[in-house]
Amino acid sequence: MVQGSVQEGFYVKAGGNVDIAGVVSGGAVEGTNVTVRLGIMGMNRGKISASGNVVAKFIENATVEAGQDILVTDVVLHSRLSAGNKIRVEGKRGQILGGITAAGKEIVAKSVGTSSNIETEMQAGVNPKLREEYLRLRKEIKPLEDSADQMQKGLSIFRTMDMNMLTPEKKEMLLKLTRNQFVTKGQIEAKRNRLCELETELEELKGGQIRIADYVFPGVKVVIGSLMKPIQEIARYVTYYADGGDIRIRPFK
Repeated sequence: MVQGSVQEGFYVKAGGNVDIAGVVSGGAVEGTNVTVRLGIMGMNRGKISASGNVVAKFIENATVEAGQDILVTDVVLHSRLSAGNKIRVEGKRGQILGGITAAGKEIVAKSVGTSSNIETEMQAGVNPKLREEYLRLRKEIKPLEDSADQMQKGLSIFRTMDMNMLTPEKKEMLLKLTRNQFVTKGQIEAKRNRLCELETELEELKGGQIRIADYVFPGVKVVIGSLMKPIQEIARYVTYYADGGDIRIRPFK
């Protein structure tokens, strides 16, 4: 446990879990699981990153990223939250106000936005890191495939030659070309396998939902996957989900 607080300009990084007894005020923290017992005041500079979960009493003007879940026991104010799995903002107030809150599977909160129509964006069924990796891999595969094709053409030319007549330089070129083709094909296969895994994970995210136990105010924008719905009237006790190309509403459960 880190006693006290983490102030602006300080960076705490650990290979395991990080447990902070006080407040993070403008500082940066990175670990497997990060717990900030009193809360996070980012001052628009602080950032919390965890490969697992982040737990905090409140989050204000901060960037928080978690590979799995983010759990807040009071409020989230004007922050940017991103979780691979779920974000839960519960407790006495359980409010999300301002900023962007994005979760791969589900967001649960007591209330979102205010009567003063402060712009607040909620995204579910969205995992920016997975999508970025997916697009990057697709971009990387094409030049590898082109390279493999050129190597194959080069090897086809060598096969028409009498191997006994090749100079030492030509034999070295043939050996290098064969080796490089083997390596490139392995890279392509590995990237294609990862693409298949990512496609499965991204498909599962289409079931994302946003559950609000009390109020949702105008000024809130609800995003499920690639669909978007601006909230224009106050709603209560609702769950937003995607169905048939539209964002639909059912009772909160």
